[in-house]
This record gives sequence, C-alpha cells and structure tokens, in this order.
Amino acid sequence: GVLDLPHGVEIVPDYRFVSRLPVSHAPAYQTADGHVSWKFTKHWTVAVNGRNLLQPHHAEGIGDDGNVVGIRRSVYAGLQWTK
Repeated sequence: GVLDLPHGVEIVPDYRFVSRLPVSHAPAYQTADGHVSWKFTKHWTVAVNGRNLLQPHHAEGIGDDGNVVGIRRSVYAGLQWTK
C-alpha cells in the first residue's frame, strides 16, 4: 500500500517472496522494493527508488548459455516536473 504522509511525502514499500522455480532451476528468494517521493512544490517531485533491497543479488534462472541469470540490487533517483 501507499503511505501518504504530510508535506507531500509518499512511501511505497513492496515485499515479495518467490518460490523455487524448478523449470528454470532458480532457488526461492525474498526481496523488497521501495519508493520514496517528495512533492516539494506544485510542479516538482523528487523520488528515490530501490529494487531488490534485501540482498546484493539473487538468481532468477539459467540462461540459454547455461549460466545463472542474476539480478542485482539497484537504487536510482529522479526529478519530475508536471504541469
């Protein structure tokens, strides 16, 4: 769910568990994503987003070449202007 806080702050937490995927040989994993934004004027919003925050990386399967396909943690920020 979205948490709307005072002064234009919004927090969106997201937790997920993925069970073992036998077809792709991927083990079970759990992780979380997060989004925090602040609308500091009528037109401007700044946001920080994080993906796969509970571990540095996790496997999601085996690629066509036989190598493990891994997903890394990432964090990024943005600035948005709206009319």
